[in-house]
Amino acid sequence: MLTFASRVHCLYDCTPHLKHNFHTQIIKPSQSVPVVFTFYPRDAITYIDKVEFEINGLSRQAVMFTGQGKEVRVIQINLLNRLSLTQIAFLKRYRQNTLMDKNSEFGFFRAKD
Repeated sequence: MLTFASRVHCLYDCTPHLKHNFHTQIIKPSQSVPVVFTFYPRDAITYIDKVEFEINGLSRQAVMFTGQGKEVRVIQINLLNRLSLTQIAFLKRYRQNTLMDKNSEFGFFRAKD
């Protein structure tokens, strides 16, 4: 437990797969500071990162992050096959009242495991 204000610095540089929002700062006793780490897996591999925080330039505290990337396939499916007749009628009226291309298909993308 800290008994005096401490300067805390994160020694970990952000990478394409792990980013954080922490900036060097002075932390008072009993004060907490939220730190957000965001994981962006790029490949279907296991990621292991050691994040170190330096306290007053004298000591270090390490935190280990592990994560698993997963292969993602994206397929387009026809939305009209999944809607009720009422929903289709609504979408047709909506399409007529907008600047959408009237020849375009309704569809959306879904990630498939």
